[in-house]
Amino acid sequence: MKMRANDNYKLYALRARAKWTWADEIEAKIERIIARPDSGDFKMEMWGGGQDKQQTIQPIVKPLEQQLIELLRKLTKEQLSRGWHISEFTLRLKGTFAEHPHPQMVAEILIRLNWQNRRVYNTALDINGERLWFAPS
Repeated sequence: MKMRANDNYKLYALRARAKWTWADEIEAKIERIIARPDSGDFKMEMWGGGQDKQQTIQPIVKPLEQQLIELLRKLTKEQLSRGWHISEFTLRLKGTFAEHPHPQMVAEILIRLNWQNRRVYNTALDINGERLWFAPS
């Protein structure tokens, strides 16, 4: 069944007679777009987009292991000698899908780099059982 650009009013009548299928409707919309590409049918709303969204190109993020190695190379020996909380690492790194990576992903890389995770109890520094990461000696 071929439809012309001004046959929109027949759409409801054909549906009422149950001879119209979704495939016919889509085919009719494609024919209208080909006939008149400047018509109102060719909008993002037709395809489920809703609004004209500007596509932002996301910068390519380096792999997490590479970011972490670069961060560790920038640290001084005094900084490496103290214990590090996992959040100190995650806040300095960029995640692939979120702003920062998940702490578990950072912990897996630190384990591969031979860092040790220990619980630290120090009343003088007000540290009560926090897990800190220490560089390999």
